[in-house]
Amino acid sequence: MWERHINPLNVIKSLSMALELLSSHLSFHHWRVAMIAMEIAEEMKLSYEDSALLLQAALLHDIGAAPSWNIRMKLRLKSQTYKEKKIENRYIEHAYKGYEFLKGSDRFSNIAKIILHHHESWRDSKNDKNIPIQSRILHLADWVDLAIDSERNVLLQAECIRNDVKKMSGRLFMPELVTAFLAASGKESFWLNIVNKFYAETFFEHNEYYRMTMPYTEEDIIDIAGIYANIIDEASGFTYNHSRSVSKIAVFLAEERGFSENEIKDIMIAGLLHDIGKLSIPNSVLEKPSGLNDEEFALMRQHTYYTYRILEQIDGFEQIAQWAAYHHEYLDGSGYPFHYTAENLPMGSRIMAVADIFVALREDRPYRKGLSEDKILTIMREMVNNNKIDKRLVKIISQNYKIVSFLVKGSGTGQDIR
Repeated sequence: MWERHINPLNVIKSLSMALELLSSHLSFHHWRVAMIAMEIAEEMKLSYEDSALLLQAALLHDIGAAPSWNIRMKLRLKSQTYKEKKIENRYIEHAYKGYEFLKGSDRFSNIAKIILHHHESWRDSKNDKNIPIQSRILHLADWVDLAIDSERNVLLQAECIRNDVKKMSGRLFMPELVTAFLAASGKESFWLNIVNKFYAETFFEHNEYYRMTMPYTEEDIIDIAGIYANIIDEASGFTYNHSRSVSKIAVFLAEERGFSENEIKDIMIAGLLHDIGKLSIPNSVLEKPSGLNDEEFALMRQHTYYTYRILEQIDGFEQIAQWAAYHHEYLDGSGYPFHYTAENLPMGSRIMAVADIFVALREDRPYRKGLSEDKILTIMREMVNNNKIDKRLVKIISQNYKIVSFLVKGSGTGQDIR
């Protein structure tokens, strides 16, 4: 039995950071929207259960934009300057995509519906009783955060934003929500909290009690990891099913090495999430059909760092973070981003490295088709001889090649491991 205490809010909070990854920093948009939304909910005296769902949805509301670097960048512009296409002539594309990612999850089906509707105007949909109140709140909170100019003192903007929201009452926003927003935003502290990155931890501590509405089982954690694996692998046409394939091979290698039942589950999750830091890399770099220049390779080298920093924040994920994030480390210390050597690389991390290399060599890259069995084994044995990867694991791959090939058969195109 997988016995550990996982704080559900901490999981969602940490994984929401992956939605904030830009090439050189974090934007914290989801956290700020959560702060604004919860202030409005408190002013409205929203119920405990509805507030808990709102908090989760706020932290994941743009999850549908995660695979597309261009859409994520455009969503960080003021809301009036980017017109996204609609699905079924109603749903904003990234909202619909987020719904698609989450609707099949028992844990997130209610959140999926909130995200689906979070860009619908009040005037066009006020008669639709199926739209959750949380969607209405998110629409307003999202707009307010995007209206803030980070280059100017927020207090000099507050009254103008408040007036703009007031003008859109009954048109873009639900009138009752506008009233609640105006009441909450009359304090300087409302605005200063939004732009103060140091306030974030205080905010999450204040909302800690919402964790009890959503205790997670081990199946929930694997489900969440699977959702993110789908998002990561959709970021490029050359990453289809890569994370799931790496996870399968890693589980096989771990079983062959005698890992315990709990360790097998950890290696499965690590495989699904090992490339979560790749959301910091533009799609154009991931799909580049030629060699990377220095700037692009620098972007590539940062992805495992972000994987580690995201996963290490989740209580109980210490081992998973190491196994997932060290998959580009080599035994001789020449890997990245930490340049750990053999004595600092646990077997789980070595397994992840070998699984990632095997899957990537087998799958297509932007500039070549997947390699044959002979070429794959030749490359991997050469890496063993150069003290890059664990020879015991390569031997398992070699002796069980038909089995490991069957595990990833039909996985399609794969991830460039440069």
